[in-house]
Amino acid sequence: MGSRRSTPVLGSRRLAVISFPFPAIVSLILLAVSGVAGVLHVSHVIAFWVALCALTLTVCADIGLAKHRARASETIRSVALFLAVAAVLVTIVLLTIRILQIGIEVVQNYPTRFMDSIPFSFSGVLTLVFVLVACGVHEIKVGGGRMIVPLFWLVVLMVMWVCASPTALTRNAAGGFERTSTTVFLDCGVSAVLMATAFSGGLVFRRRLWHLARENPDGLHETQGPTGGFAASFMGAALWVGLLTMYHLLVPVRTAGGYRVTLLLVAFFAAGASLSCFALCGRQWVSGLGDAGFGLATLAVAAVTSLFVPLQPERLVDRYPQLFNAMMVGFAIAAGWWTWLSRVWEQQLDNGKAWTTAGRLIPRAKRFAFLSAALALLCSSMMAFWPRLPGISTMDHSYGRIVAGFSGNLFLLLVMLWASRRLRRSTFDVLTFLSVASGAGFLVIRMLPFASNATR
Repeated sequence: MGSRRSTPVLGSRRLAVISFPFPAIVSLILLAVSGVAGVLHVSHVIAFWVALCALTLTVCADIGLAKHRARASETIRSVALFLAVAAVLVTIVLLTIRILQIGIEVVQNYPTRFMDSIPFSFSGVLTLVFVLVACGVHEIKVGGGRMIVPLFWLVVLMVMWVCASPTALTRNAAGGFERTSTTVFLDCGVSAVLMATAFSGGLVFRRRLWHLARENPDGLHETQGPTGGFAASFMGAALWVGLLTMYHLLVPVRTAGGYRVTLLLVAFFAAGASLSCFALCGRQWVSGLGDAGFGLATLAVAAVTSLFVPLQPERLVDRYPQLFNAMMVGFAIAAGWWTWLSRVWEQQLDNGKAWTTAGRLIPRAKRFAFLSAALALLCSSMMAFWPRLPGISTMDHSYGRIVAGFSGNLFLLLVMLWASRRLRRSTFDVLTFLSVASGAGFLVIRMLPFASNATR
């Protein structure tokens, strides 16, 4: 008489209806507990232990029970997934609150007590590390590249958590408050993640190509680059870098080495993020990656030209005309550079059809040439009419400023004429006319104080 084979409880059909919604119920309970714990100031502790439980269950499912109980392994893996999501959601909420606090403090230039009731400790990094290790274990065990996007965002969140930890404002010698380098850390940290991801991905991609060249040369044309979800995630992080770069262009931060060190760091990391976008776009064509690369490179050029702005006068409101002048020159250089590249890359066309990444980037290079020229014109207009804006007391009519402003407008006009001739587009003709009007407005407004003094 044969022995009956015992059926695992988790895999029985009778309890199948109960076992499937069980992870969802657990996750909802944990989210509710985390919400209550947030009021009780222990949400980061709850998230820490939930992430640790997710890591433990993942190791058990992918290593301990994978060969013996497949159905139990799948159920435990589902519970671990919901626990990890719950821990990451709590961490994201805390990080969002912290970033909002940094923004409010920077805008009002005064520290708030908003985050005192919600702790922001190093345990948040450990929470993300636990989830990161759990996703890594699952990716190594199962494969398929499904965990690439979560791993990328977990690293981004970890870097943002570390960079957002320092205080945004500190008390100076005069008793007031001045900004720290927190926003610079956020910019450089996310840019460093993009650069490291592109570099490591390039190494893996080249290794795969070399392996196929030796083992299966016919499969080289089937080699795939980054997935669509990863490309979209990369573009989202690049957008964050672009926004922070624009902010630091308009509102310079005095770091340990001064304003110029900040602009140099911003320019370097923006250029590195731009090259990372182009490198990822070269492995697999995604038009948004090309746009992100062009945008970050344009901002990097403007940051480099802003390095030559004098440190006097001390007040930022009096230095804005000089900043606009420098950014106008930088955007004009970018417009000329993209125009020249769009014509050079036409060699990559085969009877008018693009067959390389450079050929596909030609329309976008022309588009960003126009966008850079429009930004240069905007900076020129702001510089011209800055003394006439309400609440502005500076006249900005010294001899050096008139020469610098006129030279910048002349350079912008020459770039507009050259780009209009090379691209043969009516939009550049309109921008050329507007640049002439902006330059004339600059001279007239700067000459008005001299004319009023002569009539007295």
